[in-house]
Amino acid sequence: MKFQAAALMTLALFAAGCSPVQAPQSSEIESKSAMSTIASPAIITAVSPHSFEQTVSRAEAAIDKRPLNLFAKVDHAAGAAKADLNLAPSTLFIFGNPKGGTPLMTRNPQMGIVLPLKLHVYQDGDAVKVSYTDITAEAKSHGLDSEQLPIPNIVKMLSGLAAEVTAP
Repeated sequence: MKFQAAALMTLALFAAGCSPVQAPQSSEIESKSAMSTIASPAIITAVSPHSFEQTVSRAEAAIDKRPLNLFAKVDHAAGAAKADLNLAPSTLFIFGNPKGGTPLMTRNPQMGIVLPLKLHVYQDGDAVKVSYTDITAEAKSHGLDSEQLPIPNIVKMLSGLAAEVTAP
């Protein structure tokens, strides 16, 4: 009977958004502190001298000519329109190459949240911008040595891709 009463009290406290006072387990402490130490991703942005449509076309061509797999092209504005919302033009390219991504995910499976790579083309007021994740910062935040291959190659590819897309 005491067990049932204790179980009901715990259930009531849980339902009310509370929990019985207990010392946290060490794994809970480690998990919470690990989550709070990971910074938000660093984003690198370049301004395109081209129209939004031209920049999207240039991005698709630049990805296509490299040894990359284009997994998806997401039209955020079209998605917003389907929900009867307005959004400035915004297209996200999701792409990658298993030869680059797999070694990173093998070293730290959490890199799977960062990969595949992304390139975001969007209208920001009068400017068209191209943004991508700073893979060096992401690798460091996931405990990887940013000088270890293939990270420098990915950095070079991403910066080259953005430079090509935004070149006059």
